[in-house]
Parts: sequence; structure tokens; C-alpha cells
Amino acid sequence: MQHIRTFLAIPLSIDLCRAMSRLIEEIQSSGDGIKWIPKDNIHLTLKFLGDVDNVLKFAKSRQIALPPSNLLISSFMAPVACPPASERG
Repeated sequence: MQHIRTFLAIPLSIDLCRAMSRLIEEIQSSGDGIKWIPKDNIHLTLKFLGDVDNVLKFAKSRQIALPPSNLLISSFMAPVACPPASERG
């Protein structure tokens, strides 16, 4: 059975994606060891679910309905190094 990396995410507005793309262009550098996502795939990941065997079955068992909402992001900072959860205590 095929495992698929699965996560819960929110798509972002075109304007915010463009701003994030500009930020990424400013901070990324060749050989930085970071795998940057393609600019057309920028999103806000809420929860990484891991490798899931049957994505359709997984999604159907956890369906939730939320009304459309607005998310206001007033500022953001460049990413910082964060120790793994196992080391944060």
C-alpha cells in the first residue's frame, strides 16, 4: 500500500502568497540545506499527520465542516531554528 505524506493546511490569499514568495527569495540561499516549497504551493500547515496508508478513508473518518472564515496576518518573521519536540521538554 502506498504511504502519502499528509497534513492539514489552509491555502493563503494570492497577495499573501506573493509577499511570502518575495520573503523566500530574500532569505533563501544556495546550499542552505532547506527544501523550499514551490511558490505555487505556499500554504499554512496546521498539523502534519505523517504518512497515511489510505488518505480517502482517513479523510472521511475525520470530516469536519467549518464555515468560510478570514484569517488576518498582521506580520510575520523569518523562520528561526527550532529544536525537535523531543528536545524541548
